[in-house]
Amino acid sequence: MTTTLKDVTIVVPLMSCHSANTEFCDLIARTWVPVARASANLLDIIFLLSCRHLHTSHAATDQEYLFMRKGLHYKSRCLKTLRDAISIEAPNFTDSTIAQAIMLAYDELFTRDLKMLKHHTEGALQMVKLKGGPDTLGLDGLLKDMLSKLVAKGSGEVRLDTRIVQGWTLGDHDW
Repeated sequence: MTTTLKDVTIVVPLMSCHSANTEFCDLIARTWVPVARASANLLDIIFLLSCRHLHTSHAATDQEYLFMRKGLHYKSRCLKTLRDAISIEAPNFTDSTIAQAIMLAYDELFTRDLKMLKHHTEGALQMVKLKGGPDTLGLDGLLKDMLSKLVAKGSGEVRLDTRIVQGWTLGDHDW
């Protein structure tokens, strides 16, 4: 997805954004980007996903290795800050920490690390459960939508523990 917000071009890899779904694109530009720009943790997630996108876009060029290396740098930072946030916030997780777990799971989906996809997805679901369920998530429904899409895509790749989401409605699924 690419959209323009004032003088900033926003690239959100791994998120489907088509002309038929302009509401999602607008929600990303209006909600996600300002929150991410104000949070170093979420900014690192954006840099990680951007490096993944650029690494793929520059395959077989001199810059491919650069973007792979930078991506690993941001992944390491994201994992550390998520680990720190979990130890500080548990059991009252902020939307920012949950968003970080969700986006790390999307990264695992992109890199096809299925073991970590399961780990991060179920971790995000546990955080949401402790917070009170998906209806307690903020950002104008964006986090719930991102979680719903992650569960739908992730459950197609790995067997998720659906006991975590029992009684929830996420997207087209009632668990």
